Amino acid sequence: MDQQQLRELLEAATNAPAATADRSTPPVGEAAIHSAIKALLELELQGNATLLLDTSTMNALSGLPQLVLNRTRATGPADAVRWLSKVLSATKVSVFRVMPLWGLEVSQPIDLTKSIRLLPLSALPNLAQWWEEPSRLRPGLDIAMYQRQPPKSALVAQIVRKLMISGDDLSDSDFSWPSDDLLEELRLCLTLVAPCAIVPAPQQSLFEDPDFADLAQFADSLGGQWTSDQ
Repeated sequence: MDQQQLRELLEAATNAPAATADRSTPPVGEAAIHSAIKALLELELQGNATLLLDTSTMNALSGLPQLVLNRTRATGPADAVRWLSKVLSATKVSVFRVMPLWGLEVSQPIDLTKSIRLLPLSALPNLAQWWEEPSRLRPGLDIAMYQRQPPKSALVAQIVRKLMISGDDLSDSDFSWPSDDLLEELRLCLTLVAPCAIVPAPQQSLFEDPDFADLAQFADSLGGQWTSDQ
């Protein structure tokens, strides 16, 4: 990728007007910058490519230009160029598969196998806070007493997997997490020796590298922002 050309485009983006409240329309001038970044990516990727994000996917040509613009506004053109180069050059990445647990609290990490650890949930700062407002009752939902507080610990498996695949041809293996059954078996074993039941929360995935964690966060926010397939 021509990094100098990309940086010049992004420097122009920092001088473009900020996005309006109506995110269905791009800021003036940003549409041209978005299209130019996409054209550079088409040359770099030599066709379509798909980013694998947990159990969802994102078309790289559709999503990455806006993600680069978002990062440019947040951290500057130089960092946005560095970030994009890192994403494009990554073949496989380290991902944590996380099973939060109620009923068990540990103060430090404990290695259970070569690739699975039991650790305080607070040791995973990038984990989505899906349990926000745990004490607020929701109409029509039966909430157990233990669910009124966030889990304190988690079983965590470290997995190396692809970040991007060529084209749009996805297989079941692209969405499989072979460690899930083992995490459940370990939870049941812990329940046998614990003074109370250990209850799992829905499993989540977390990139180990902060740059790729940012990728997932930006991708989540992309749903409310303008993108172009043109």
